Amino acid sequence: MKAGVLRVESPGGSSVASSLIHHTTVRMKSETRKPLVVSMARSAASGGYNISCHADRIFADRFTVTGSIGVLMVKPSLEGWYEAHGVRQEDFDRGRSMRGWSVHRDWDAGLQASADSAVYTEYRDFVATVAEGRKLSWEEVDAVAQGRAWMGEDALQHRLVDRIGGLEDAIAEAKRMARIPQDEKIRIAEYRRPAPAWIRRLVGSAVTEMWSQYARLPDPGEPLYWMDEVSIP
Repeated sequence: MKAGVLRVESPGGSSVASSLIHHTTVRMKSETRKPLVVSMARSAASGGYNISCHADRIFADRFTVTGSIGVLMVKPSLEGWYEAHGVRQEDFDRGRSMRGWSVHRDWDAGLQASADSAVYTEYRDFVATVAEGRKLSWEEVDAVAQGRAWMGEDALQHRLVDRIGGLEDAIAEAKRMARIPQDEKIRIAEYRRPAPAWIRRLVGSAVTEMWSQYARLPDPGEPLYWMDEVSIP
């Protein structure tokens, strides 16, 4: 392999998973010294941007949703519902923070402060990672971060991506960076997401069929009608 092209289609998700993928890209670059080019699809935001920011070149489409450099923590609580329905609770905790992720209790002031501190620490680390990868200052990244998402051309203006282009443009750039003559034929080795186990495929097919039945998805080419009754062919 002469160069790598990473195709990213992700609105984000687990910070741990994003960090693992990000560190893999950094290790690939440091150990092989081969160029890495990212091609962003419809979305490469939050964790999707995190895994992209250390590439040698980042390509985004004009309508790619990217950036969204931020951290979100959600902890549901049923304590109010329990009180309204007369459900009693008895707690058996070991350690002051054991109930922190319990859905049965609200956060008290101390746990809320711990959560806020953890979110801010992770946010600062995220901004620092982007700043290192994009060769910007922490303040420059923070100014366009704070969870805001950008379309491709706005992201280019803010230096979050390098070029506007699709997958073929990214492959051509990887070929150029690897010093492969443009007229030389190459074989592209594609590594896709592994196929799920048969039971997951079976369940997935059943869910898709049920969703299509009840959601009434439009057929290909059928006009879409929005709430303002404006149709888009």
